[in-house]
Amino acid sequence: MKRFFFTLALLLLCSMMLTGCGDNNESMLPPDDNTGEAVTELDSAEVWCSRDGLRIYGKLYRPKGNADALPAVILAHSHSLTHLAMRRYARQIAEDGFATYCFDFCGGSDESQSDGSTDDMTLFTETADLEAVLQQIAARDDIDASRVFLLGSSLGGVAAALTAESCAEQVAGLILFYPAFNISELVNRFAGMIPGMEDFFQTKFITTLKDYDPYAHIGTYSRDVLILQGSADILVPVSSSEKAAALYPHATLQVIEGANHGFNSDNLGSFGNYPGMSQTNYDSVVMPYVFDFLRSHR
Repeated sequence: MKRFFFTLALLLLCSMMLTGCGDNNESMLPPDDNTGEAVTELDSAEVWCSRDGLRIYGKLYRPKGNADALPAVILAHSHSLTHLAMRRYARQIAEDGFATYCFDFCGGSDESQSDGSTDDMTLFTETADLEAVLQQIAARDDIDASRVFLLGSSLGGVAAALTAESCAEQVAGLILFYPAFNISELVNRFAGMIPGMEDFFQTKFITTLKDYDPYAHIGTYSRDVLILQGSADILVPVSSSEKAAALYPHATLQVIEGANHGFNSDNLGSFGNYPGMSQTNYDSVVMPYVFDFLRSHR
């Protein structure tokens, strides 16, 4: 599957002639069961959800040996990535006493372990996936259904925001990393500008966004929202997140100085492979905001 954000990043990089500003430092990814490294004191398990006959693959993390019904955070990854992009965050939050679940969107990428074709994936199938995951994770005996939070990045952030609108009573709080509420603007701006890419801009993912305004479908969710946005994001400008924050009754926007479209290398995706793109890890700045938000609502 040709990657939409990959294509846009290439266009913007060529047109803006970006230069690097990072030191390429990267923290260690918290170890997981299958890495061969010593495992942090967490229990983890594969947990499958389903939607319209499609199986949704995910990993559930919990503090080791804790059998209580815990508050939970469901993490939704960016376009063309997988649950592995969110694993670092899932483990860190679980270490703080939450249950966490990160999953692969159906058709979300060629590496997805969930069912579904990339040809059929749209923002709206991803929203349906997340709604189904929310219902099924919240129904578990080891989850406190009154305290389930959503955390989404980029396109996954838009899906999380739309899910919070449709399932408001079941979402205790919403955390958005550089949410791509400007996705339709990007589609309409760049459609037809890339020679040989006409077929790509006729895919379901693109055509379903051309006349859709995400901003018109958010803002009724009345619980607390935290938006974290990089000041150097080449795809989602700060003004986009400012516009979204203004629509919510209770939203806080934190701008992470110097951060691009992805706060660590797992979430930069292909962007981190270009000369001049900073791979600086901003998690040490980002995660205190996340922990403060979650702890204040625990």
